[in-house]
Amino acid sequence: MSYRNESSFFYSEVVLSSSNILNLSTSSFDITPAPGSNKIIVALSVKLSYTFGTVAYTPSTFSVGYGPLASLTSVSGMLNQVFDDFAIISGAISPTNTSDINNVSLKVFASVAPLLGDGTLKVGTWYYITNV
Repeated sequence: MSYRNESSFFYSEVVLSSSNILNLSTSSFDITPAPGSNKIIVALSVKLSYTFGTVAYTPSTFSVGYGPLASLTSVSGMLNQVFDDFAIISGAISPTNTSDINNVSLKVFASVAPLLGDGTLKVGTWYYITNV
């Protein structure tokens, strides 16, 4: 057995405003910084905390990943609630094709933007950085 410590663990937390959420199909939102040349981010856990405003989002599906070509997981049924909601995506979240994600940040994005909604979404991410 061999062991090597390539990096440390990191935590990043961001809050998406209503404007950010309504524009997710045209402007993805970075939830981690880009790791640097010849490095990739491996997410260990992503915490999602939705705070309901006055209008639920429709449609409400969004993704967490490296962008539309390298989505890691899709989240539905959270932003369309009329109450606060919380979810955790756990386990090592990493893509199979590293060539598309070299020096790429983790993002929240959507293929179809919500038309309505005014809540906020807090995203906390535990991750580490490794060499390609």
